[in-house]
Amino acid sequence: RHHFISTDKPRLRVDPQSSVYTGDTVTLTCEPPYQSDWSFYWKKDSQYINHHQSTYSITESHPGEAEFSCIALRGGYQTEDSDPVRITVRERPKATVNVQPAGHVFIRERVTLTCGIESGDDWNYEWYKNNNLLRDAQRKKYEISNVDQTHAGDYTCKGTQSTGRIYTHTSAAVTLTVSAVKVKPTITSNPEGAALTGNTVTLYCKLHQSAGWTFYWSKHTQSSENETITNVYTISSVSLSDGGQYWCRAGRGNPVYYTHYSDALWVNVTASGPRSGSTEVIVGVSVGLSLILLLIIILGLICCYMKSKGDSAAQPSDDTYYQIMTIVSYTEETMKEQHNQMMSLNPRLS
Repeated sequence: RHHFISTDKPRLRVDPQSSVYTGDTVTLTCEPPYQSDWSFYWKKDSQYINHHQSTYSITESHPGEAEFSCIALRGGYQTEDSDPVRITVRERPKATVNVQPAGHVFIRERVTLTCGIESGDDWNYEWYKNNNLLRDAQRKKYEISNVDQTHAGDYTCKGTQSTGRIYTHTSAAVTLTVSAVKVKPTITSNPEGAALTGNTVTLYCKLHQSAGWTFYWSKHTQSSENETITNVYTISSVSLSDGGQYWCRAGRGNPVYYTHYSDALWVNVTASGPRSGSTEVIVGVSVGLSLILLLIIILGLICCYMKSKGDSAAQPSDDTYYQIMTIVSYTEETMKEQHNQMMSLNPRLS
């Protein structure tokens, strides 16, 4: 039977700390009130466990909480329970790598790798390229201002605390690919070929590596470029002045890295109404035929009139003269009407 020493109790020490992540190891040490030969009892959540050493190591694979305490025994004496220590195990945070502007870049572009950690704690950052620690990369963001082909590879990161004893999961690898040849887009249009005035024409700037690009459009009659955030440029109601040569290129980053210009694309715009030359020909032929018909009728009537006047048996009557003048007047009115129609179809003739 043991006698309690009510004034003495051991101290429970935790290494490295009481709040850890899954997979971390915590070591509890029961320190008795003074040096001597002691034995120990341990409790977890007030229940005795089968462990009798002065230290007790815990490695938890699942999140949760538990309270630990210890008792020291020597000869016929037993101490009180130590002050309890609550161990909290949290899910180990995950790290992810984000790359801007894209995983496929070109030489002389600016590349930014960002290590994102879902936990809100303060972290130190470690970066790895092809599993080798990058000594010059210790911040949340790792920037390469002038990328070249030596920077290609697989990048990972993780967060650490307390000189590396607390750490996140290592992120999945992000592959950075670097191309030496500057890309050149292709420009196309819909509809292809000629477009009628008033209709819509859509231009497309096709680029296989399309992540993060802004698109710039040029025309041979314009001194500045039009900018779009997509690779589509729409002219909603084309006019004759919209015809001509068009180019496109793309850019991204800060400072902006530009692709080559595309080849030139011709956009042909034609008037949607009848062609003016055809109208002039049609009206001109119509007027000419009317003049010929008028001359034939007048000559015929004059011949009849002269014949009747020269005939001594029959004098020309006023009715005959009236008929001639009526026909001439009618023909003149017809010609005026055709002339007015011609003017309405093509005002330039006036």
